[in-house]
This record gives sequence, C-alpha cells and structure tokens, in this order.
Amino acid sequence: MTYSRANFESEFAAIRVRDMRQWLGRCADTPVFALVNAARCDAQALATLCRDSGLEMLSLFDNTPEEDHASTGPQLIALPPNSSADLLDALALQCAVNDALSLIASPQPVYRLVAHLQSWLNGVLEDQTDVLVRYFDPRIGFDLIGLLPAAERHAFLEPFRFWASWNAGFSPIVMTGSAMRSATARTQPLPISKDVAIALGRINTPDLILGLITEEDLEDGELDSIAPALQRHIAQRQLAQVQAAGLSAWADQRFWVGMGLRINPMLGDVETGRRWLARAKQDKLTLSTLLINEPEELWERAKARAPQSLNELAQNFLTALKAQPPGPAMTP
Repeated sequence: MTYSRANFESEFAAIRVRDMRQWLGRCADTPVFALVNAARCDAQALATLCRDSGLEMLSLFDNTPEEDHASTGPQLIALPPNSSADLLDALALQCAVNDALSLIASPQPVYRLVAHLQSWLNGVLEDQTDVLVRYFDPRIGFDLIGLLPAAERHAFLEPFRFWASWNAGFSPIVMTGSAMRSATARTQPLPISKDVAIALGRINTPDLILGLITEEDLEDGELDSIAPALQRHIAQRQLAQVQAAGLSAWADQRFWVGMGLRINPMLGDVETGRRWLARAKQDKLTLSTLLINEPEELWERAKARAPQSLNELAQNFLTALKAQPPGPAMTP
C-alpha cells in the first residue's frame, strides 16, 4: 500500500474516534466539552463545523491579554449529549489528527468552566517572567499538569470528571478530578518552577525543532504531503537517534531532524546513517561538516527510497497505535 496523507489521516482519525467513543461512553450523564488548540487547525473550517452543527464555540482568549489571537487560540466547544458519528469524525479529522483536541467532562456551568480555564492561562517563571500556560496544547499540556505539585494539579482538575487526550508520545491519557466542587478561578499566576520548565523544554524539543525547520528551512508546502502527526513522529525518532549517539549540540539535532524530514525518514535506521552518527561523535565533527562532501548520488538514492521508507514508517506508526488499549481506564 502506497502512503498518502489522506489515507494516513483517515486511518489515524479512526483510531482517535475509537478512543473518543470510549471516553464518551463513560460519562453519559456529564456534559462534555471539546478543548481545541485552534492554532493547529483550519480555524475557519472549525467555525463552519460548529455553526453547521449548532455548537457554541467560546474562545478562552476573549477578555484576556491574548484577545487579539482569540480566533486562533484555545476554543471550548460544548458537545451535544449524544455526539453523532459525523461530528466525531469531523472533530477527529480537523483537530485530533493535528494533536489539537482534548475532551473535558464537567458538570460545571459553562461560564464557570470558562473562567476556571482562563485563570490557568497565566504563569510566572522563577525569574518573574510572565508566560502563557499552554495546557490546552495536548502535545505538552498533560505533561505540564502532571509535573505540577500535587496541590496545583488537583486544583486544576477538581472541576472535571475527567480530562482526556493523547500525550506527547501519541498515547491516550486521562486525568480525573472530583467534579464535586464549583470551579474557582485562580487569583494569581501559576508558578512554574525551574525544574518544571526544564522538563517541559525536553519534552517540547522535537516540536520546537520541527517548528523552526518549518519556518526557516523549508520551501512553502515542502512537507505538505506528510501528515502533521507523522512529521512529529519523524522529528521524535530523529532526535532520539542523534541523542542516543551522544550528539547533544543543537545544530546536530536540528540538522538530523531536517535530514529525516527532507531526505529520508529512516536514514538513521540503515547502516550508513548509524555510521555517520557514530563517526560524528568519534571525530568530534558536526554532522553538517561530516556530510557536506558526501557524493550527490548518495542523496539521490536516499531520496528515491524515501516514499518506501515513509510508507513503512507510517504503517508501523498506525499499527502501534491500533495495538494500544482504546481510551484507557480513568485513573486519578
């Protein structure tokens, strides 16, 4: 089977709908809200979906210092009690396949839930720098909340019955709250310790490198054929390979991720690639310096094999996700 982005995202969406159904089936008596990081979606298509489905979409950036970005910021969408298959499929294809969707089950009145979520957007580092707390971005949000002190974590989760999505490693994750007390908005910014900031930086490194490569190194549309989730998966694999080889320099990490995205996504899985990584470490050379004199025909062969490699990688990725238990049991 030949890889295509449309086919990949269709299969990927089906896996994510499976998980969503599992979660929704556990809370038939509790309102459920979709929390969407609209910056990673087609914001206009999302607005059209909500309008056509009769769903209210509330921007969490409204009436905040981030109000100028309200249309592309986090959106809270109240889902109907029995979400149709068409609605779940659309949410999966527009949001979940872009790692932009989480689900919140909560009995709180929507205005209190919005106030609660808005009050957690403000954070402060140990040096008193103000930061945006990106809990609404499931690529790092669940890791962020999991790293907080227990009291802070419980305060965030308390108004929820559960909060569910997929973590940085693409696995389903659920965090539960008591859903017993009324949501109370924070009155002070969330303190982010140095240790938490460092840990989040490590988790976010593949996505940060991917973002920089996309913005600064690529031609427009160069990676459009590769689904965003697959781009993230490639970036994570490439970064793990270069780190395992003992190459810790930022330039080497960025270069190797770029090679995987632009040349061949399984370059580090063949003997030639492994030898390059080992030699760069041994000879104390940057990867770009080491590889600059490699013959052009080598790169042409690697590019020629790229479609086959991408297809293999995509199928392995989907097979691993399908093997995961659907929507894991809720745990404290």
